[in-house]
Amino acid sequence: EHGGIAKHGAKKWALIADKLGGKTQKQVYARWRDYLQPGLTTRAWAPYEEEHLIKIQDVIGNQWAVLARLMPGRSPNAIKNKFHATKRKIERKGGDDD
Repeated sequence: EHGGIAKHGAKKWALIADKLGGKTQKQVYARWRDYLQPGLTTRAWAPYEEEHLIKIQDVIGNQWAVLARLMPGRSPNAIKNKFHATKRKIERKGGDDD
């Protein structure tokens, strides 16, 4: 997929999907957005990142793409997954601060 993006740019998803065969433009774009785009990190989440995510999600809601713009290096999908995992962890501990 990297080669298709390097050749065609990160906008022509239908053309890239056609070149790959067997994938839709939506699948190709989602793979790039969530795993392949430059600048994404796979390092473990720091506690301050988890806290920041909980706070900004409380204000913005489940707009994962918007939240991703506020957390450089993390994809919308990674943010969504981490939010739900963190929320479950808080609920298991009984850590509701209301």
